[in-house]
Amino acid sequence: MKTNLYSRLGLVVMLVILLVGGAFAYKLYERQLTKMPAPTTVNQASEPLPNSNQAAALKIIESTADKSKIAKAVWLASGMTEREYNVIWEEGTERPGSSPLNEEKRKGKYVTKVCGLEVFSSDTKYESGTGWPSFYEANKENIVLKEDYSWLGIKRIEVESTCGEHLGHLFEDGPEPTGLRYCMNGAALLFVPEE
Repeated sequence: MKTNLYSRLGLVVMLVILLVGGAFAYKLYERQLTKMPAPTTVNQASEPLPNSNQAAALKIIESTADKSKIAKAVWLASGMTEREYNVIWEEGTERPGSSPLNEEKRKGKYVTKVCGLEVFSSDTKYESGTGWPSFYEANKENIVLKEDYSWLGIKRIEVESTCGEHLGHLFEDGPEPTGLRYCMNGAALLFVPEE
């Protein structure tokens, strides 16, 4: 009788641990979402405001080979938004559905916001239903894939540009012909329409 009671007690304890662990994981996820900067408008960072600080910042950026070593204050003075900085240099994630690139349907290419490297073609963009711009194929010459365990210790594949910009993540649940989904942050990309 006692062993049956201990078995039931052990099961109850295990269920409590699972529930508490799940709630803790969800709170961590919520905290991560609340740290994300609020969405900005489409052209907020496209047209930098002319001023001497901005000119100096742009000169520093242009003359620095390793863009990832440039101070946050310089990026912000150059016209980059907090949201863009968070995504590109702090490996943040924009809120799902917040990127205007989700609605982009024209022919063209997608380049990285800082270095201008062509990383995707509109021909490989598709609607994944995730809320982020998604592509099934990338220009592999301009990206680097890295293992990433930053989200609750779960292994993901991070996608960076060859100059160090965080772009998003790669998943193996995409459409044919590759079966891949490059799930990208629109804040790290610019669309260049075909002429």
